[in-house]
Amino acid sequence: MQKEEKMTNKKIVGIDLGTTFSAIAVLDDIGKPEVLPDIKTNNRITPSAVYLASDPNKSAVGTEALAASKAEPARVITEMKTRMRDNNEVVYSVDEAKWIERKFEDKKENEFSPAQLSSMILEKLKGFSENIDKAVITVPAMFAQRAREATRDAAKIAGLSGYSGEAVDLINEPEAAILHYASLEGSSVNGKVMVFDLGGGTFDVSIANVTGKKVKFIHSEGNPNLGGKDFDRALLEYLSDEYNNQLGAKLNLDDIEYLQQAEELKKVLSARESHGTIIDGPNGPSKTIEVTRDKFNDIISRFIDETSMKIRSCLKKSNLKPEDITQTLLVGGSTRISAVVDSITKIMGKPPTKGVNVDEAVAAGAAIYAGLNAPKDELNAAQVQSISEVDLESVANYFFGTFAVIIDQEQGIAEQVNTTVIKRGTKVPCAQTQKYTVLNPEGFDASITQSEDETKNSKFVIVLHNEIVKLNNAKEGDEILVTYSYDKNQMMHCRFECGTEKYEIDIKPKSSETVEQAKEQIKNFKIE
Repeated sequence: MQKEEKMTNKKIVGIDLGTTFSAIAVLDDIGKPEVLPDIKTNNRITPSAVYLASDPNKSAVGTEALAASKAEPARVITEMKTRMRDNNEVVYSVDEAKWIERKFEDKKENEFSPAQLSSMILEKLKGFSENIDKAVITVPAMFAQRAREATRDAAKIAGLSGYSGEAVDLINEPEAAILHYASLEGSSVNGKVMVFDLGGGTFDVSIANVTGKKVKFIHSEGNPNLGGKDFDRALLEYLSDEYNNQLGAKLNLDDIEYLQQAEELKKVLSARESHGTIIDGPNGPSKTIEVTRDKFNDIISRFIDETSMKIRSCLKKSNLKPEDITQTLLVGGSTRISAVVDSITKIMGKPPTKGVNVDEAVAAGAAIYAGLNAPKDELNAAQVQSISEVDLESVANYFFGTFAVIIDQEQGIAEQVNTTVIKRGTKVPCAQTQKYTVLNPEGFDASITQSEDETKNSKFVIVLHNEIVKLNNAKEGDEILVTYSYDKNQMMHCRFECGTEKYEIDIKPKSSETVEQAKEQIKNFKIE
C-alpha cells in the first residue's frame, strides 16, 4: 500500500499594499516568487484606487477606478496609505469629496476609514487567484505603530489572516526587497548593502549586512509621507502656474486627472530631455506647455535634497562611510527618475544596482517571507528547500518609552520627562525592562511613547497610549517594572508590574475593536 502524501492547495502569499500601486505575489511550486497579474487587465501592478459607485455593484478598484474619476471624481479615492496612521481620526467623505477629521465610531453613512478603503484593494488582489486567505503584507520601515495596526485591520476586513496567528504578518518594505534581491539565482548581493526605497508615497533608506541569504538589518531612516505623489503635485503646481499665465485660471491640484497627466509627464521626462503637454483646464485647452528635464529636476529638488539628507544620516547612524557599502539596491517606481539616480551616485561614489523590476521586488520578497512564516505542512519539498537558507534579522526603527518624574532634591522641582525602554536599533523580537519607583500611591502614568530620536523632552514624542493606572496596594517608593515586548511584526505589548499587581497594554487603535462593524458597512460594495 502506498502512503498518500499530505498536499495542500493553499497559496503562500505576499502583498505590497502601496500608496499608488499594489501587487500580490505567491511562492510557486518550486519556491520562487511569482507576481500575479490582474485577471482582467493582465497588469502585474494595480493602481491603489477605489471607486465607490453610487450603485455599489458597479464599484471598482485599480485601473477601472481611475477611469471613473472623470464622471464621479468625489467617489474615487487614492493615497489611503498616507492616512493609515490616522485611521481612527479621519474618514473620507464622499459627500464632501475629501478627507475630514472624524473618529471611526462617529462616522456617517457615506464616510469610510483608511482601513476600510485599503481592505477593498486587498479584496481586489485576493481575486487574482483562488484559495487566498492568509498573507504577509509589507509596510514602510518608518511606518508608525498605529499605521501598522491599521494595515492589519484592513487585512481582517478583507478576510485575510496570518501564518502565525489571527492577524496578518507584516514585513518592512526594505526587508522584503532585499530578501528578493538576495534570493535571486546567481545573486551578487553581499556585504553591507543599502536599500533605497522610493515609492509613490513613502520613502525608506536602510542598511543591512548580507551574507548569502542571511540578512541582518542595521539601521533605517525615511519619511512615510514622501514619494512620487509629491513630485506629481509639485509638477502640477508648475503646470497650473503656466496655465494661469496663458488663460487666467488655476488648476485644481487635487483633481485625479490632472495628477495623472503630471505623473505621465514625469515618466516621460525620466527618458527624454524635454516634453510638451496640453492642459484642458477650466478655461479650455492651453497651448503646449514645454517642460525640460532640468526644469523638472529644479521643481523636485527639495525632495531629492531630503532623500540625500536621509542617506547621509543613515550612514552616520550606522557608523559607516559610502565606501563601506558594496552596493545600493533600488526599490519603488520613483527610483526611475534620473535625478534620484544621480543623487545616489553622487553621494555613494558609484551608481546604484539595477536589474530587477523595482515595482515588483517588494511583493516578491513578501512572498518569500510568507514561506518563512507558513507551517511546513503548507509547503512542498521544493518550497521548503528554496527558503531553507533564508534568514532575516530586523531591528526596531523607533525609540519607545514612557513618562517619568525626576525630582531635583536641592531645588525641590519635579519635572516630567520621557524615558527610553526600547532603543532604536535593538534586534527584534525583543523584550526590555526598566525599573521605576512609585511617586503617587494613588496611581502611575502608563503612557507609551514613540520617537525617531532619543529624547527626554515630552514635546518631541508621539504618545501611543495615555492612561493613569490605579494601584490598590502600593506605597511611595515601591518598585515598578516596565516591560516592553516588541514582536517580529514590530507590534508592541507592554506590561507594568508593581508587587503582585500587573497591568498589560497592547498598542492598537480603537478601530481594531470594530472590524466586524467596518466589514458590515462596506459589504454591499462588490469589488471584482
